[in-house]
Amino acid sequence: GAPAGGTDVAVVTQDGDERWRGPAPDAPILDLVPARLDGDAIPDLVFHWGEPSNTLTRIRAISGADGATLWDAAPVETGSGRQAAGLAVGRFDADDRDDVYWQGGGTRVLSGATGAQLAAIGGPSYYLTTLYDVDDEPRDEIVLHGGFSPVGIVEDDLSGLLWQSADDDRPYPYGSVVECPGDRAVLISGSWQHPARLKMTDLRGPTRGAETTLHLGSGARYDSRADLDAAGAFAGQLTSVVAHEDLASDGAPAALVGSTDGWLYWVSACDGALVHALDFGVAVGQASFADTDRDGLDEILVSVADGFLYGITQRHADTPTGVIDVDPSDPASDVDSDFITTTDTWIARWDAVDGALRYEVGLFDATGSPLLDERWRDVGTDTEATLTGLALANGRRYYVGVRAYSAEGPSVDGVSDGAVVRFPAPETDGGPSGSDAGVRPMSDASVEPPPDDTGGCGCRTSGQGAPPVAWCLALLGALALRRRR
Repeated sequence: GAPAGGTDVAVVTQDGDERWRGPAPDAPILDLVPARLDGDAIPDLVFHWGEPSNTLTRIRAISGADGATLWDAAPVETGSGRQAAGLAVGRFDADDRDDVYWQGGGTRVLSGATGAQLAAIGGPSYYLTTLYDVDDEPRDEIVLHGGFSPVGIVEDDLSGLLWQSADDDRPYPYGSVVECPGDRAVLISGSWQHPARLKMTDLRGPTRGAETTLHLGSGARYDSRADLDAAGAFAGQLTSVVAHEDLASDGAPAALVGSTDGWLYWVSACDGALVHALDFGVAVGQASFADTDRDGLDEILVSVADGFLYGITQRHADTPTGVIDVDPSDPASDVDSDFITTTDTWIARWDAVDGALRYEVGLFDATGSPLLDERWRDVGTDTEATLTGLALANGRRYYVGVRAYSAEGPSVDGVSDGAVVRFPAPETDGGPSGSDAGVRPMSDASVEPPPDDTGGCGCRTSGQGAPPVAWCLALLGALALRRRR
C-alpha cells in the first residue's frame, strides 16, 4: 500500500559492491535497523516512513535477502506531528523472531513476524527507545531518551513507568547506556535546556535515578556552568552521545560527544573524567565506530560542519613523511611528479620511520577505491615500492598511501599529493619514440586539481597535502583510539 517514490534501499558490502537494490516508500525516516524477522539466516531491515500528504507514522519491514516487503504495520497518528526518533529491536513475545519497539503517542511493540501491535502504553509523542535489563528479569526494560519529555524507564511488559527523571531538561540529544563496575548501568545524555551539560543517570539498583552532571566547553571539563562561564569557555550544544565498552583497552567504558563549540570530547563513562578532546574548529556532529581499514581495530568516524567525514585512528608509530610519486619513465628520480607517464606501473618513495619494522603501501583513486587487489601491500623495510599490473586510466589522479608498523601496530597513513596519469604516445614511423609527441596537451583545467596542504579534511599528517573526502575516512589520524573488536 505504500506509494511508489524515487527512493531506493540498497545493501552494499564493505568493498562497495551492491548486493541488491529495491524501491522504498516515498519518505523514509531515520536509519534502517537490522532485525531477524523472517526466520532465515540473513538479517532483515525495518524502518519508519511517512507520506508527505499527512502526519501518519508508518513502519515497514523488508527482507535482507532481496528487499521484498515482509510487512507494513498499521499507520499511527502520533500527536504533535511526525517526529519519529528511531526504532529498537528485541524479544517481547515467545516466538523466535525479533520484535520492534518504538515511541509514537506512547510506547509500542510490534510483532517482528507480522507487524501487528503486541503491546502499548500511553505517553509522549516521541522518544528513542533503548532496550536494557535494569532489574535482572528475562525481558529488557525500555529506556526512553532523545525526546521533549524527561528521560525514563518503562516496565518490560509495558504495564507502566518504572522510573522517570524529575529533571525537565529537554533531553533531545540521543544518549547511550553503558555498564560500569559494581553492577551499575548508566545513561549518558545531553540536554537542549542545558546545552553544554552532560548527565550520567544510574539505571539499576538502589541508586537508580541518581544523576551526576558535568559541563564541556572549549575543549575542557567543568563541574558547573558557572565554572565554565568564569573560565571564559564557549558553551556549545552537545550532540548525541555514543559509547564504547573498552575504547582504550583499559576496561573503562568511554563516551564520545561532539559539540557546536568545535570539539570532540572523550569522557570516561563511569566517572565523568575528561580523557581527551580534539579540536576541529567547526561544529562537530555525532561520532560512530567502524573498522574502516579491516585490520580488526575500530576507528572513530565523525561528521563535522566543514562538510567532511573524518576518521580518527591510533598512532602506534610515526607517520611516514616525504611520500612522493615517481614517474616510471625516470625511476631514479627523487622528484615528486604531478604528472607521470605510465599505463600500469607506479613508483613511490618515502622517508624512513625510526623503529619501523615494516611498511605497507597502497594506491588509491580520488574516491578512495584501491588499485591493489590486497588493498595494502607489505614491502618489508624498503622505503621504495614499484607497483605493477595496475588498471590505470588515462587522465585520472591517483594517490599513494604508506603506513609504518612498529611492534605495537600501524601508524597513521602518510599520503602523497597525487599524480595524474598520462599514457605514453604511440610509436609512429619517423616520429619520436618515448616522448609526448602525439599526446593531446593536458593542463590542470582538464584534470582534477591538486588539493592544498590541508585538503579541507584535516589530513595533515603526511605533510604532502591530502586527497579528497574519501581519504579522510580512511586515512586521517589524531587520537589513540583504536580498539580490538
